[in-house]
Amino acid sequence: MIYTVTFNPAIDYVVQLEHLTQGTVNRTGDEAVYCGGKGINVSTVLTNLGIENVALGFLAGFTGDAVENALQRKGLRTDFIRLQNGMTRINVKIRGACETEINGKGPDIGPAALALLYKKLDAEGLFAPERKRPLPPVPQCIGVVTSKTGAAWQDVQNVIGRRWPMVKLLLAPVNVQGIEAERSIVAGIRALDADKRPDLILVTRGGGSKEDLWVFNSERIARTAAACRKPVVSAVGHEIDTTILDYVADLRAPTPSAAAELCVPDREEWRQKIFILQQNIQKNIQNRCNLCYNRFNQLATAQLLQRQHQQLDRRGQELAIAQAAVRQAAQRHVQDARRSLQSAAAVAESLSPYAVLARGYALPEQNGTPCAVETLRPGEAVTLRGARAAAECRVEAEHTLEQKTGE
Repeated sequence: MIYTVTFNPAIDYVVQLEHLTQGTVNRTGDEAVYCGGKGINVSTVLTNLGIENVALGFLAGFTGDAVENALQRKGLRTDFIRLQNGMTRINVKIRGACETEINGKGPDIGPAALALLYKKLDAEGLFAPERKRPLPPVPQCIGVVTSKTGAAWQDVQNVIGRRWPMVKLLLAPVNVQGIEAERSIVAGIRALDADKRPDLILVTRGGGSKEDLWVFNSERIARTAAACRKPVVSAVGHEIDTTILDYVADLRAPTPSAAAELCVPDREEWRQKIFILQQNIQKNIQNRCNLCYNRFNQLATAQLLQRQHQQLDRRGQELAIAQAAVRQAAQRHVQDARRSLQSAAAVAESLSPYAVLARGYALPEQNGTPCAVETLRPGEAVTLRGARAAAECRVEAEHTLEQKTGE
């Protein structure tokens, strides 16, 4: 069955596509135009609106910009585009004159396209075991690609702070779902790979629905991870969740907390190892001393023993002096390291943009991206972001301020 939908240039419409199986065109008023049933396929709907390669688009995290450009080529003006629940729901508000036909039947392309991508990357060797690189045993710095407000970031900090607090964490804050998720994650991985500080890269997010995690099946993200010069650890969702990124990564962890445990050693285990090593050294030294004393008793005369005791006393004093020097040097080293760390932390705090926000300033943003006030126009929506809250605003008017001099 074929459904025909005509867009009136005088009316605003919202095209809503859900669950990859049905589509509805709703007028932004009391009336509604129904253009399909359960058999309508999202691929057919978008293709008839002028958007090509929709199967690859959804698999790779079809971005709002791509949809918007395709609609504009069709002669439609878009007011907003929003992707929700991963990549399975699209709301497109359009204004323009257009007539399109929608076929009421079509296959569900999600799992099939995912299987094709898996075979494609597997054939290219991206999943090969010989590509997997070992993680550094004691990393100095770990790059983390995740949402700065998500639970995964908190879990990683808590686990690493408990197991190995000496390591530094370098966060690349990204969107883990939504319109900008794919681009944001790719940019975060590339930025950390280009940075000389991280020894490995951890890409993670907390649990969610299959749609929430779908962006991590993106081919772009998979190829970006495969191209990294540093080892990549994937920890997306829970243990039962598996994405394309998990197959490409050098190591897959079931949860963000488990990934943090795999990335760093346990300081308690190391303390135990050092303690056992110290005990063994002390025992060996004691055994050697006992052997020496026995040999002295067997071979030396009283005078020889006296001289040897004098030599031992002198060596003991020298050893005590050396031990005191070693302890002093170790204390100085620890103090120098502590001062360096405090200085670095103070510099990092002074350079943080959030320190400015904490003093009461606000940062204007549009679509999650900071923007200059001079670029705003009346009627546009803008978000004022402070240190602990954000306000959604709309520009009423624009004024040009004269710069005052001599102040």
